[in-house]
Amino acid sequence: MKKVAVARVGLDSVTRLLETKGWSVTRIDDRRSTRLNCVKKNRQPVTIQVRTARMKGRYPFIVAKSTYKDLTDSLKHQVAIAHVFVPLRLHDLSIEGYYPVPAADVRRLATEKFDDYWVRGRGSRGRNPNGVHAVCIWLDHLPPYRDRWDLIGID
Repeated sequence: MKKVAVARVGLDSVTRLLETKGWSVTRIDDRRSTRLNCVKKNRQPVTIQVRTARMKGRYPFIVAKSTYKDLTDSLKHQVAIAHVFVPLRLHDLSIEGYYPVPAADVRRLATEKFDDYWVRGRGSRGRNPNGVHAVCIWLDHLPPYRDRWDLIGID
């Protein structure tokens, strides 16, 4: 299945779930991503970024791309809103769960993991602080957020 189709599975499932909770959901598309704007009467509007990935053990969710020296600034710019991580089972692409994470927590987790990655070295790539790398969050760091929609203002 193509990357776009995998992303669509996550977007569609989150949209349906939020609509069953009484939220009106609108997709905001730009060239690089699709965000969901969620509105409910008498509630603060919430905008979220949905990240979907097929599970392969501890498969990562890419949240940004950055150089090591610009990591903090890149994350502030690229992770400005809450994220919902949606892992899909490999055999049937069914939803494994929903992990709503506030933007500040996404930035913190991504920074911790990227720092670990940097300290360990990256094999043949060397340690060029100007090289652009994928900044990821791993599935095994998300269990505390499972189905915690309240953390991002959704009931």
